[in-house]
Amino acid sequence: MRTSVAAIINEVAEKYAVPVADLLRQGRDKSRGSNHLSMIRFELMYRIFTECHHISLPNMGKRLGGFDHTSCLHGIRRYCKVNGLDYKALAAERAEANYPAALRRKPRAYSAIARMAEPYAQAMEAARG
Repeated sequence: MRTSVAAIINEVAEKYAVPVADLLRQGRDKSRGSNHLSMIRFELMYRIFTECHHISLPNMGKRLGGFDHTSCLHGIRRYCKVNGLDYKALAAERAEANYPAALRRKPRAYSAIARMAEPYAQAMEAARG
């Protein structure tokens, strides 16, 4: 069962007692400290990234108030760094969940080159053996 983005947003807002509207707008709340709201958003981005594999970074940014996909990527990486998590392992896990190895394909250009080189490879193998 997929976790919904709305459920994650509500959980994080409830955890930190922050209104959902504050999480879904750009900018920082200077009255609480310059990084307070940003770090909460970074956790939100991390949780969406890890729990909702079907959500792309651009789509995540749109759902969180119009952020760019690079802002989401920065937030996820920053959350990982602050909490001692391995972003590369996380990204590899997400890639495997979205595109299992059995479904990954080589680019078309590679396939065309491989088809052209196939007779040559067969000839070389025949000459060896």
